[in-house]
Amino acid sequence: MSRLFCRILLSIFPVFLIFVLFADAHAMERRRDQFLDEQGYYVFVTPYSLPGLGSGAGLVGAVSNVNNSYADFYTYMLDGDLEGGGFALSDVHLLSKRLIVDLTGSKFRKILIQSFGARGIGGDKDDYTLLEMDENNFLGARLTGTFFDRMLEFYTMGYDGGWHISKLRDSDGNLTQDLKDSDTIEYGVGIVGMRIDYTDDYQNPRVGLRFDVSASQVMERERHAVDQYAMQYNLTGYIPLRRRDTLVLNYFQADAVVRSKGETDRAAVENIYGFNCAIGTPAEQQDCNDVVDNIISGNRYGTAGGLGGTSRMRAYPMSRFKGAHIRFAGVEYRWNITEESTPFNIWVAKDIRTSIQMAFFYEVAAVADKGSDLYDKYRSDAGIGVRMATEGGFVIRGDVAYGREGPGVSIIIGYPWESF
Repeated sequence: MSRLFCRILLSIFPVFLIFVLFADAHAMERRRDQFLDEQGYYVFVTPYSLPGLGSGAGLVGAVSNVNNSYADFYTYMLDGDLEGGGFALSDVHLLSKRLIVDLTGSKFRKILIQSFGARGIGGDKDDYTLLEMDENNFLGARLTGTFFDRMLEFYTMGYDGGWHISKLRDSDGNLTQDLKDSDTIEYGVGIVGMRIDYTDDYQNPRVGLRFDVSASQVMERERHAVDQYAMQYNLTGYIPLRRRDTLVLNYFQADAVVRSKGETDRAAVENIYGFNCAIGTPAEQQDCNDVVDNIISGNRYGTAGGLGGTSRMRAYPMSRFKGAHIRFAGVEYRWNITEESTPFNIWVAKDIRTSIQMAFFYEVAAVADKGSDLYDKYRSDAGIGVRMATEGGFVIRGDVAYGREGPGVSIIIGYPWESF
């Protein structure tokens, strides 16, 4: 744990000193109150589209600034390719404008996850196996200390959960193995981090710089899993253009550090997960072996995270590119079509619209298990999106992106590049 602590200290302390010196000499002014208290609500049935996870319909409910507080509550139930639901309770102030807690959780009884044939940035888009889960549970909490009008924040997070693979299917959805008797895999993760938000607005910045650094470690893991921690860095710059438009530049880096390897024996991994890669057609055996290879690679090199989905590399499926080392850069032009405060109060929604945006973006990434291979291959995508920001604190976003493997559509709440 001492090595992890030193890595965190060396990452945070110089940046903290720069922030204090720079903030003292060049104070950035926020353009509005950073703790929004305008109450709003939404209740609606909506289609959803999550690259790599599927599509369907969902019932969504959200209330901002519950009972004249700063707290927001969000819940959803999904049907279709995903069956289950979840909740989020955010901005609960234990100490007003100083100490904030967030809670989130989900429980799904059906999820189909694409496991691609190879880790890293390569591989064919149709070379994947579907992992069907009949159990996927998640519960997490975050505690944030915030200072200087939300320009400096320290946070700690913890979450745990479990998942159970019940079936293996080929890329066409045909059943290849039934794994009902396999074990449920459980985990627990701890995270510490810091954010410097030297911008004109926490929710919808137009000018300034934002930097986030965090370290995550698996605190509770199966004995066969890798012992690792991961460092993640997220740097975003906001450059004002014309009268009300913004050019956004983002750089993201993540690296896994392995303390001790997990299980790398093929027969042992098959036994742990209940796989039998000796049965079925040659193609089905290859699919099974690919899944086992990915598990072994993760146990050998660690996993810093994945790209693809709704935040980074939006043309690609969720966690399409996974590995021990990640580099990402993106540019987005946000064109604010309107920015007047317009209240609306209909039967299913009440809030104040503050901005309608069009966005044009380009993203590029490199992912590899070995640092020496990191820049051998790249993937990129580009796209267009539309967003609505509200006084209640919500940003409702729809993006269409196109990359080498075709288009990806995302419908979700929140800006891209904000979460790891």
